[in-house]
Amino acid sequence: MSYNVTKNRLEKQQIYDIVRHTFGKDTEVNSYTELLDGFCNTAYRIKLSDGREVVLKVAPKNGIVMMSCEQGMMQTEVRAMTLARQKGMECVPIVYAFEENSFLSGSSYFIMECLEGDSYAAIKQKLTEEEQQTIDCETGAYLHRLNQLKGERFGYFWMKELQWDDWFAAFYHLMENIIEDGKRVHIDIGTSYETILDRLKQHREYFREVEQPSLIHFDSWDGNIFVKNGHFHGIIDWERAMWADGLMEDHFRYHVRNTAFLEEYGIQEMTKAQRIRCAWYDVYLYLIMMFEGTYRHYETNDQYVWVHGLFEKVWEEMEV
Repeated sequence: MSYNVTKNRLEKQQIYDIVRHTFGKDTEVNSYTELLDGFCNTAYRIKLSDGREVVLKVAPKNGIVMMSCEQGMMQTEVRAMTLARQKGMECVPIVYAFEENSFLSGSSYFIMECLEGDSYAAIKQKLTEEEQQTIDCETGAYLHRLNQLKGERFGYFWMKELQWDDWFAAFYHLMENIIEDGKRVHIDIGTSYETILDRLKQHREYFREVEQPSLIHFDSWDGNIFVKNGHFHGIIDWERAMWADGLMEDHFRYHVRNTAFLEEYGIQEMTKAQRIRCAWYDVYLYLIMMFEGTYRHYETNDQYVWVHGLFEKVWEEMEV
């Protein structure tokens, strides 16, 4: 997936100009490297002349067709990180600057602190099972504390016109939007989109117990978890943060759920309502992952094939 239509790669002079605009004319760029792990925005790790290391994150250019769940992502990321820090959450990068629709980049961008450590995904296979359990436990504890931060309404993090008083209404809207994304590009998922929405309506009662909106990261997969000295050290990519049910966090998904995380999060055994909601959140994520390759023009359909298999398993179990 080396090619991605959403990537807004900058020229060397653009990066230099953005750094001077942010930190002043006396701050120079010693070196920079494009970070290739992300799938939507473009990111650069920059070493400054004053010794600091920062990350420049650049949004896709205006006019690129994005999925419904990707609207206002950069604003969401900056605001969510800022709020999390204000509420005492550690291991959240400091945001140094945020510019919307800047002429310097041809789109929005922000600059943040560069977290120390390594991506959990990059080093996971080198760790012992015990070390992995330690990190999974610490991730569970961290996300549980994050989810204790409560909002006023459910839905998108900052766009009030896309927020609701009722969690089911908010989630149903999210599902409607993502289904429209799939219809727009004619993606076959092996079942009718109408059947999905009809089944969701039948399960409305299982959403009623979610009464308070929690701040969730949503995209806390191993690639966004940072590890240092064998321990959880931070989390990046807050662009999909929302006010929702804590069970929407990535570590609750079918393909990665594990006992160490669940127990430290505070769940010994899921109730029927929790299991059903988790299955719906699986469906929501898997629809996104099946569709995004088409919108981003991935070079292969490997992700679709893998995720479609996960979707089928979850959907079959839900039908039973």
